[in-house]
Amino acid sequence: MSLFDKIKSVFKKKKTGPPQTPEAPQPDPDDFGDRGSPGAGEGAVPTDAKLKSFRFSYDGTIGGDSYWYRFNAEEEPAVFAYESMLYPDYGEMKTEPGPELLEGLTAIYRELKLCEWNGFDMVNIYVCDGSGFSTSMYFEDGSSMRANGSNSFPPRYREFKQRIDELFKPYVEKMIEEKRLEAVKKGVNGQIDSFLCSFYSRSGGARYGFLMHTKPGARTNFEVTVEYSDGKYFPEGKFVYHRTVSDEQLRFERLDEIVRKYDMCEWMGFDRHSEEKDAEWFQLSISYEEGHIDAMGTAHPEHYEEVREEILSYMSELVKEIQAAESEQATEA
Repeated sequence: MSLFDKIKSVFKKKKTGPPQTPEAPQPDPDDFGDRGSPGAGEGAVPTDAKLKSFRFSYDGTIGGDSYWYRFNAEEEPAVFAYESMLYPDYGEMKTEPGPELLEGLTAIYRELKLCEWNGFDMVNIYVCDGSGFSTSMYFEDGSSMRANGSNSFPPRYREFKQRIDELFKPYVEKMIEEKRLEAVKKGVNGQIDSFLCSFYSRSGGARYGFLMHTKPGARTNFEVTVEYSDGKYFPEGKFVYHRTVSDEQLRFERLDEIVRKYDMCEWMGFDRHSEEKDAEWFQLSISYEEGHIDAMGTAHPEHYEEVREEILSYMSELVKEIQAAESEQATEA
């Protein structure tokens, strides 16, 4: 290279323009995010041996239900157990199942070819929220089926879950009702420390929301939110009233009188829906020092209309009393 060529190469202008970004790798259209072991798959041979035990757990989405079933034919007598996060106070519930449970599980195992699931252990790395499961079956000949997944499921999983839920449903409903009746019999004791209630019209009527509690540390412990008020109990239209008040101003003894008057412990665990599409939805939770009353639905328990009217009257009177106290304090100041 001549001297002039060397000088030219040193002073050669560089190309201008935006920096070049490397091209991003293109996703594989056949990659759905599933990672792990798919299990035995086709060709797995089912066993004809008698089922000894079964277990299934379902982990729901954030804020959703999570529950498990357990069936053990080796115990004398056989045991079916169930626990759900929807019923935390009930804990593990047990009952003695009939022969149809063993027969039903055996049929599901064979008809859905669950032997092909053995060893299934998959997770979908692309799903941040979702659901997961874990299940196992053990047989008298020593064979087993174990599978679990997180947002990744083996073939026929949806039908499997639907069938076991339907199979166990009568036992689950019976155990829940037995626990509910135990809670009703025990009742509630002590003083009320919190109250939450909503009456929500779905046909254009008023919507009421109330929240009160005595728990310390909260800035606001008295909240009333009303929409589409007809003016009977609260000002017409929208009414919002949030305050911090003393425990005495909540007058929880009045609410307790309503509970006792209408035997509202019978409402414990009420959760039913009406076939009428415009039926008012309600939710109610009253917590005592010992025990609590929780109820909700678009179907309504006994004395619903009377309780509704008395609660609206009670809350309306509380607002007026608190407003009067505020006015008096302002005058004194």
